[in-house]
Amino acid sequence: MELYVPCTSSSTIELNAKGTSSSTIELNAQGTSSSTIELNAEGTSSSTMELFVPCTSSSTIELNAQGTSSSTIELYVPGTSSSTIELNVKGTSSSTMELYVPCTSSSTIELNAQGISSSTIELYVPGTSSSTIELNVKGTSSSTMELNVRGTSSSTIQLNVQGTSSSTIELYVKGTSSSTIQLNLPCTSSSRIELNIQGTSSSKLQLN
Repeated sequence: MELYVPCTSSSTIELNAKGTSSSTIELNAQGTSSSTIELNAEGTSSSTMELFVPCTSSSTIELNAQGTSSSTIELYVPGTSSSTIELNVKGTSSSTMELYVPCTSSSTIELNAQGISSSTIELYVPGTSSSTIELNVKGTSSSTMELNVRGTSSSTIQLNVQGTSSSTIELYVKGTSSSTIQLNLPCTSSSRIELNIQGTSSSKLQLN
């Protein structure tokens, strides 16, 4: 399925896409200024969903993506200057979600990712110069989340990660030269956070 949906000013797009086994869904949705795009995508067993959603200035994108067992969801969301991207992602048992979110200058990305039991969430967020990336990640009971976050030069990455009881959160954070990484990691009872942080020359790491 290929969907091309142009969105005019102050309009709202709601996409409800369901893919059967071994199917592929490609969504190309472009929203103009002051528009809102809502994506509700559900993939069944062995299906693949690819979402490509460009966001113009002053627009907002809301993604609600749910993947069932053995499914793969790939989200590609470029944000332009002064844009805001909100991602609400939930992964079911044995599912894998891959998020690729490039952030341009002066833009902000807010990620709210919740993974339930035995799910894996992979976040790949490259930030360009002078960009700010904000990640809000919450893990539920018995869930495992893997975060791969890379920031380019002069970029700032803010990670807010909260793990509930018996959850495991694995963070793989790499900062390039002159980048700043800020981690705010509240950890509740019986939860575990594993940090694998690599900083290159002239990079700065802040842990709270």
